[in-house]
Amino acid sequence: MTEIKIKDKTIEIKKDSIYNIIRKYATDNNVLDIGCAGNSYEKGKTPRPESWLHGHINKYAKRCIGLDIDKEEVELLNSLGYNCIFQNAEEPFELDKKFDVIFTLYVIYYLDPVVVLNNVKRHLKEGGYFIVDAPNAFYYKRFLNYLLKKKNPSYFGSSICLYDPKTMCNLLIKHGFEISEIYWVYFKKSNSPWSFLLNKFKEKWDYFEARFLVVAKNRNTENKYQNG
Repeated sequence: MTEIKIKDKTIEIKKDSIYNIIRKYATDNNVLDIGCAGNSYEKGKTPRPESWLHGHINKYAKRCIGLDIDKEEVELLNSLGYNCIFQNAEEPFELDKKFDVIFTLYVIYYLDPVVVLNNVKRHLKEGGYFIVDAPNAFYYKRFLNYLLKKKNPSYFGSSICLYDPKTMCNLLIKHGFEISEIYWVYFKKSNSPWSFLLNKFKEKWDYFEARFLVVAKNRNTENKYQNG
């Protein structure tokens, strides 16, 4: 297990399915999901809750509101009975309500994090949880592609930021959050021989995992970027 030091405390990075973490924090809570469209269903097709992040959140939450910039998908989801709002998370917005939990999954590395986090702080109850994930900048395949295939280390085409667990935690702390948990996350476990060997490698050097997730608690403390 990896441990990292965040300010004055040491946090162990655990490993779990992203769906288990969603259930843990969404169940019986009022939830806002920033970036609700897509994320595991084919655009324009009817999403299946069991394989779609927002559907999974909606399944367990007391009340769930989704927010997304894709107007057509928002209209589709509303026609299917979901409660979604057409809104750009990179612009200041006001929903006139506070939430127990706010998720933003597969999103923040495409956007200006200062604007997004200011929006989150404004809509999250004191003591509520903000849950955010990102691809790990140190994922081992990026380096293997460079060493073996002479390809530049790849990231997502329109992303604007690189994160690892430490830099994400630093960003959240500067916005007045307290780090609660950190995870290496996956969707499904594979039983293939290759996966077995890779898992053995990552047990020893797990800071090279593909994706991580941070759970942060909202504190009534100074947000150094509140005017950003």
